[in-house]
Amino acid sequence: MENNNSQKKSGQTLSIIALLLIGGLLAFEIWQVKNQGEKIAELLSEIEVVKTELAEFKSEVSILSNVSGELKEKTEKIFNDLLEIKLEKLMEDPSRVNFTESTIQNIGNGFFVTDLEMKEHLTGIKLSGRVINTQSVRHENITFKAFMSGQVKAFTINRISPGNSTKFSVYIPDVDVKMTTYGSIQYQRSSVEYFIK
Repeated sequence: MENNNSQKKSGQTLSIIALLLIGGLLAFEIWQVKNQGEKIAELLSEIEVVKTELAEFKSEVSILSNVSGELKEKTEKIFNDLLEIKLEKLMEDPSRVNFTESTIQNIGNGFFVTDLEMKEHLTGIKLSGRVINTQSVRHENITFKAFMSGQVKAFTINRISPGNSTKFSVYIPDVDVKMTTYGSIQYQRSSVEYFIK
């Protein structure tokens, strides 16, 4: 019987040891799951920080993009204005024409322009207005050249009687209406008709 008791105690001891081992393994697994949960929480927290930083970065990029676009537009306008000034000096044009004004402006050689208007058209602009002949002779087949933003375009008016004006319209490609203010309109040639008593 003692042997039986001894076997029972051994079996109970082994059962207790097995239960302790299983409990230890369960505790270890629970600790690992808890530890992984904490790591996941840390990772989620870090992901939120990265999301916040990305949102701030996007905001800064957007601000820089807007500033860059404004700077580019202003730089292009300054460049075009300087180009127009240089072009006028090279051509020794005595007058500058402001294409945004409808007032009477002298373009030399006895001609003036008025009612100037620029509109976006295709890839450039359509410039229109009136040319005034202040001379006492009639001009026919009058050719002018419009200079603006580095572009030059010739146009012809059929006839302008003495002391009168005639409408004109010319399309100038590759010119941005927002970037053009000044330029020139120059008389090139014409046939002159006058009467003698």
